[in-house]
Amino acid sequence: MITSVGRDLGTVQHLRDALEPVQPDHDDLQRVPLAGEDAYTVVAVPDYLADAFCGDKESVTHPYKPVPETAKQKTYGNYYATLFALRTPETILQH
Repeated sequence: MITSVGRDLGTVQHLRDALEPVQPDHDDLQRVPLAGEDAYTVVAVPDYLADAFCGDKESVTHPYKPVPETAKQKTYGNYYATLFALRTPETILQH
């Protein structure tokens, strides 16, 4: 996929020419304001959700499996994630 997008887009000068930000789809992912938000979104990930971003087989299949309310300690500051989508010629024309 990345190879075909790169071939379709060609050379780009800025990240925003190849990437676009994605809004978090989980209420406990907190946006971190940073420069470059026109190309990506950085989120603080609470400790209890960190495994969903580490790529083990179970997390990839079920990234937001239910967690008991008592286990949801919203501790932030240990994990961050970058969210983005690859731009394609079709998405560039829509902007």
